[in-house]
Amino acid sequence: MLVDEEALPDHACVLKPCRVTEYPHSYDAKELGFEPGDDWPELADGSKIGGWLPWWRSGPTTFSCPDCGTDSVLVLSLHTQESSDGCSCEIDETVVGWQFGQDGALNILLCPHDVEHRPPPWID
Repeated sequence: MLVDEEALPDHACVLKPCRVTEYPHSYDAKELGFEPGDDWPELADGSKIGGWLPWWRSGPTTFSCPDCGTDSVLVLSLHTQESSDGCSCEIDETVVGWQFGQDGALNILLCPHDVEHRPPPWID
Protein backbone atom coordinates (compact mmCIF):
# COMPACT_ATOMS: atom_id res chain seq x y z
CA MET A 1 0.00 0.00 0.00
CA LEU A 2 1.37 3.42 -0.94
CA VAL A 3 1.08 6.17 1.64
CA ASP A 4 1.51 9.88 1.07
CA GLU A 5 4.35 10.76 3.47
CA GLU A 6 2.94 14.28 3.92
CA ALA A 7 -0.27 12.78 5.33
CA LEU A 8 1.56 11.09 8.22
CA PRO A 9 2.36 12.96 11.45
CA ASP A 10 6.10 13.66 11.77
CA HIS A 11 6.08 12.93 15.51
CA ALA A 12 4.39 10.64 18.01
CA CYS A 13 1.09 12.00 19.29
CA VAL A 14 -0.51 11.38 22.66
CA LEU A 15 -4.00 12.45 23.65
CA LYS A 16 -4.12 13.80 27.19
CA PRO A 17 -7.63 13.23 28.52
CA CYS A 18 -9.29 15.91 30.61
CA ARG A 19 -12.63 15.32 32.32
CA VAL A 20 -15.19 18.03 31.57
CA THR A 21 -18.94 18.30 32.02
CA GLU A 22 -20.47 18.47 28.58
CA TYR A 23 -23.96 19.66 27.80
CA PRO A 24 -25.87 18.88 24.60
CA HIS A 25 -25.63 21.27 21.67
CA SER A 26 -28.51 23.74 21.74
CA TYR A 27 -30.02 21.95 18.71
CA ASP A 28 -30.01 18.63 20.58
CA ALA A 29 -31.18 20.23 23.84
CA LYS A 30 -34.49 21.31 22.29
CA GLU A 31 -35.23 17.74 21.18
CA LEU A 32 -34.37 16.49 24.69
CA GLY A 33 -36.90 18.86 26.27
CA PHE A 34 -34.46 21.54 27.49
CA GLU A 35 -34.97 25.22 26.74
CA PRO A 36 -31.49 26.65 26.17
CA GLY A 37 -31.15 30.39 26.66
CA ASP A 38 -28.43 32.80 25.65
CA ASP A 39 -26.27 31.54 28.50
CA TRP A 40 -26.42 27.87 27.38
CA PRO A 41 -22.90 26.38 27.69
CA GLU A 42 -21.09 25.51 24.48
CA LEU A 43 -20.24 21.95 23.52
CA ALA A 44 -16.80 20.82 24.70
CA ASP A 45 -14.24 21.61 22.01
CA GLY A 46 -11.48 19.24 20.90
CA SER A 47 -10.94 15.49 20.59
CA LYS A 48 -13.00 13.42 22.98
CA ILE A 49 -14.25 10.00 23.94
CA GLY A 50 -18.04 9.84 23.95
CA GLY A 51 -20.20 12.86 24.62
CA TRP A 52 -22.41 14.79 22.25
CA LEU A 53 -21.81 14.78 18.51
CA PRO A 54 -20.29 18.10 17.39
CA TRP A 55 -22.03 19.99 14.57
CA TRP A 56 -19.71 22.32 12.70
CA ARG A 57 -20.90 22.57 9.13
CA SER A 58 -23.77 20.13 8.61
CA GLY A 59 -26.23 20.98 11.36
CA PRO A 60 -28.07 18.46 13.50
CA THR A 61 -28.95 15.04 12.15
CA THR A 62 -29.02 11.46 13.37
CA PHE A 63 -27.00 8.56 12.02
CA SER A 64 -28.88 5.31 11.85
CA CYS A 65 -27.06 2.00 12.07
CA PRO A 66 -26.95 0.65 8.49
CA ASP A 67 -27.69 -2.86 9.79
CA CYS A 68 -30.60 -2.37 12.25
CA GLY A 69 -31.70 1.28 11.98
CA THR A 70 -30.98 2.20 15.64
CA ASP A 71 -29.54 5.69 16.21
CA SER A 72 -25.75 5.35 16.47
CA VAL A 73 -23.84 6.88 19.39
CA LEU A 74 -20.58 8.83 19.39
CA VAL A 75 -17.62 6.79 20.63
CA LEU A 76 -14.64 8.92 19.54
CA SER A 77 -14.27 12.36 17.98
CA LEU A 78 -10.85 13.47 16.68
CA HIS A 79 -10.59 17.19 15.96
CA THR A 80 -8.22 19.04 13.66
CA GLN A 81 -7.70 21.69 16.36
CA GLU A 82 -7.47 21.23 20.12
CA SER A 83 -8.72 23.90 22.48
CA SER A 84 -8.39 24.53 26.19
CA ASP A 85 -11.71 26.41 26.36
CA GLY A 86 -13.64 25.24 29.40
CA CYS A 87 -10.82 22.91 30.43
CA SER A 88 -8.10 23.46 33.00
CA CYS A 89 -5.85 20.77 31.48
CA GLU A 90 -2.69 21.57 29.56
CA ILE A 91 -2.77 21.42 25.77
CA ASP A 92 0.38 20.12 24.08
CA GLU A 93 2.15 22.86 22.11
CA THR A 94 2.99 20.40 19.32
CA VAL A 95 -0.10 20.06 17.15
CA VAL A 96 -1.27 16.59 16.24
CA GLY A 97 -0.88 17.26 12.53
CA TRP A 98 -4.02 15.72 11.08
CA GLN A 99 -6.69 17.57 9.11
CA PHE A 100 -10.35 16.59 8.79
CA GLY A 101 -12.22 18.64 6.22
CA GLN A 102 -11.76 22.36 6.85
CA ASP A 103 -10.75 22.28 10.53
CA GLY A 104 -13.47 19.75 11.28
CA ALA A 105 -13.65 16.47 13.18
CA LEU A 106 -13.64 12.75 12.39
CA ASN A 107 -16.48 11.21 14.39
CA ILE A 108 -16.59 7.46 15.05
CA LEU A 109 -20.08 6.16 15.80
CA LEU A 110 -21.25 2.70 16.86
CA CYS A 111 -24.55 0.89 17.16
CA PRO A 112 -25.52 0.71 20.86
CA HIS A 113 -27.17 -2.69 20.31
CA ASP A 114 -24.36 -4.53 18.52
CA VAL A 115 -20.79 -3.24 18.13
CA GLU A 116 -20.25 -5.65 15.23
CA HIS A 117 -22.68 -3.68 13.06
CA ARG A 118 -21.05 -1.47 10.42
CA PRO A 119 -20.26 1.97 11.87
CA PRO A 120 -21.27 5.10 9.96
CA PRO A 121 -18.17 7.38 9.93
CA TRP A 122 -18.79 11.12 9.83
CA ILE A 123 -16.44 13.99 9.05
CA ASP A 124 -17.93 17.39 9.77
